[in-house]
Amino acid sequence: MVKSKSEVIKMRVIAGEKKGFPIKNIKGHKTRPTSDKVKGSIFNMIAPYIDENSMALDCFAGSGSLGIEFLSRGGTYCRFIEKNFQSYRCIKENLTRLGFDKNKFDVVKGDVFKVTLKIEKFNCIFIDPPYNQGLAQKMLETVFQKQLLCTGGIAIVEHSKEEPVLHNQLMLIKQKGYGDTSISIYTTESYE
Repeated sequence: MVKSKSEVIKMRVIAGEKKGFPIKNIKGHKTRPTSDKVKGSIFNMIAPYIDENSMALDCFAGSGSLGIEFLSRGGTYCRFIEKNFQSYRCIKENLTRLGFDKNKFDVVKGDVFKVTLKIEKFNCIFIDPPYNQGLAQKMLETVFQKQLLCTGGIAIVEHSKEEPVLHNQLMLIKQKGYGDTSISIYTTESYE
């Protein structure tokens, strides 16, 4: 039996206010949901950066799983950016079903490299693009050039182990591998 490109994959919020709630995801040839194991590890590493004043940007948002986890764990606001219409709609459905206050998020359909941002600085930026297309590196460079991270903020990059992501001006503070996936976390103390 051939599986449909629009098959739904079951995921869930793993901790916080919405723990256990299901997250809908649309499976497609470019969609690669973050596993619970990897998502749990990411949030264990970044827990000290999330509080009631934290603002996040979820780039290449897919189902919105990373930004939703951020909000569930106490983040104040998350902006989700997704280019694919089905995924954009899926994010909106997930946020509505989970019952988050509409002031806690904004969902934008568009190319993450072309979208104008209302909030200029973020505490956490999630970068989880399709693998092996150079998009993780390009987005990390955009984060630095547009000075999107607040001082002491972090950029969390999920990328293929085969596609290293490097940046000379941002400081790599943590890196872990899970199968073919790497998580690299960068910070900045200033943009000077």
